[in-house]
Amino acid sequence: MPRPRIAMRKIREVLRLTFGEGLSRRQVSAASGVPFTTVSDYVGRAVAAGVGWPLPGGLDDAGLEALLYPPAVPAMVARPEPDWGYVHRELRRKNVTLQLLWLEYREAHRDGYGYSQFCNLYRRWRGGIDVTMRQVHRAGEKLFVDFPGDTVRSPTGAPARSPCARSCSSPWPGHRITCTRRRSRLRSCCTG
Repeated sequence: MPRPRIAMRKIREVLRLTFGEGLSRRQVSAASGVPFTTVSDYVGRAVAAGVGWPLPGGLDDAGLEALLYPPAVPAMVARPEPDWGYVHRELRRKNVTLQLLWLEYREAHRDGYGYSQFCNLYRRWRGGIDVTMRQVHRAGEKLFVDFPGDTVRSPTGAPARSPCARSCSSPWPGHRITCTRRRSRLRSCCTG
């Protein structure tokens, strides 16, 4: 985290000692109690802004800060956006990595994104994909049971048994559902 800016009073003192008194940056640092690197930063900013000593008349603290810290100019060049669908499909292939796809992207677009930004943008795009798996089911072909474990407690507290006599499939390997109903009621039990 960057260090907070020092008070404008100190900045004015650094500029006075540097430009008005002609002291070196180390001497200014020792005299003002401001770190040497901070003194160098403020002097460099003042030189770049064309500010010397004495400061122009009527220049208040806000004006001096605006001269030393001009607003950042936003980049107007839009970088070419990769085809994220293509990238996603290619990643499913064997031995294809995100770095290889980025290298292909950079060969096509020299002013494109760097590798880390490319990866971040891909992860953000991938996070917006709706993950659903469409399955077609024919009535009576399969039975899906939501089975929580070996036994389920009934409201009275006694272990409950599954309602059908044959084994039904479970989404968890090794789990089978059986019960003690008779075979005559089996069809109505398992099919609904």
